[in-house]
This record gives sequence, structure tokens and C-alpha cells, in this order.
Amino acid sequence: MYKFLDHISDLEVIVEADSFEKIIEESVKAVTSAVAKNIELKDQREIRVVGDFPTMLMGVLEEVVYFQSGEEFYVAEVKVVKEGGGLTVLLRGGPAEVIDEIKAVTWHELWVKEGPWTAHFICDL
Repeated sequence: MYKFLDHISDLEVIVEADSFEKIIEESVKAVTSAVAKNIELKDQREIRVVGDFPTMLMGVLEEVVYFQSGEEFYVAEVKVVKEGGGLTVLLRGGPAEVIDEIKAVTWHELWVKEGPWTAHFICDL
């Protein structure tokens, strides 16, 4: 589950889930639902990340934002698979009706906590 928090000019997101993989999935859904609707299922992308939890979350979100702005690819479906010491994130989606744009995800106030799994991040709009 994700929810948007009130923020003066940016998009502030808090995500709760039962695993880190679900944190990634819900975070991708959040950054997509904030900027696009009516997404066409035309293509797929794959992201591989390693590192600690905040680094992996940031790596995935940076790639998703790049796909949105650089390739006009918006995520409709997301699946996360553990592989070795990292994660593979499988994305399906395509063009969409764009309603806003995320310029960047910031490290400012980005955190991930275990038990229960919770994450927080801010996006520059």
C-alpha cells in the first residue's frame, strides 16, 4: 500500500508492505500513478539492482523515472524477483496519458525500515 503525503511542492510518498520486494512494487506503482493513466501494455523493461535497501529502492526509482521521461515508457505491471544479493525488477507497460512529470527522486528523507516494512521518499515535480 502506498499513500501520498501533503508536501508544499513535491511528491512525498510513504509505502507499507510485507516484504522489501513489495516495497519496490508499491513504490513503482506510486511514481507511475502520480504521473500517468491509461497505460498501454506494449513493451517490457528489466532493472537489476544490488546494495542495501535504500540504494536498491533509489536505483529502481531512478530507472523508472528515466523510462518515463526519456523513453515515454510507463509501468502498468511490476514484478520483483530476488536473485543472489540483489533484485531483478520486471516491468510491463508503454505509452500513456501523461498527467504530470517527476524530474527526480531525491535522497533527502529517503529511508527503508524493516518490521514492518516501510519506506519513504520524495520526488521533485
